[in-house]
Amino acid sequence: MLLVSTFAVAAVSAVVPLVNIEVYLGVVATQLDAGTHPLRLVLLAATAGVAQALGKLCWYLLAARSMESGWVQRKLSVGARRHRVDVWHARIVGRPWLTAGVLAVSSVVGLPPLLVLSVVAGSVRVPLALFVPTVVLGRTLRFWAILAGVGLAVGG
Repeated sequence: MLLVSTFAVAAVSAVVPLVNIEVYLGVVATQLDAGTHPLRLVLLAATAGVAQALGKLCWYLLAARSMESGWVQRKLSVGARRHRVDVWHARIVGRPWLTAGVLAVSSVVGLPPLLVLSVVAGSVRVPLALFVPTVVLGRTLRFWAILAGVGLAVGG
């Protein structure tokens, strides 16, 4: 049941910024037994990481779809705007390691905010094969650090 509720809260928090998965995981960590097996923490963190990635994928897809709308296309028909989008797209496509690095830092540290980066990634079409695994791994690491850190502080 804990995995299901963690998945649900993480997914909602990825879409609704007012719901905070970090606070939820902090509370969960205070309720876990001090002798909780480390693998259980990894499983909880991975569950939250996958759910967050799915939620951020919604923002990514919305941004990608919005780029196809007539209104956005009309706005982008202005030379300077189209040029800026094209420049960012060229930077992303030509530097997958840089893109993965920025996504990873955002996923783990939260700066720049992952929600904003998800929208940008969708609008410039970062490959899903890069976006999804990077966000899952980054968020899993972030959430494991929260669970383990709070668990150590409370249990130790």
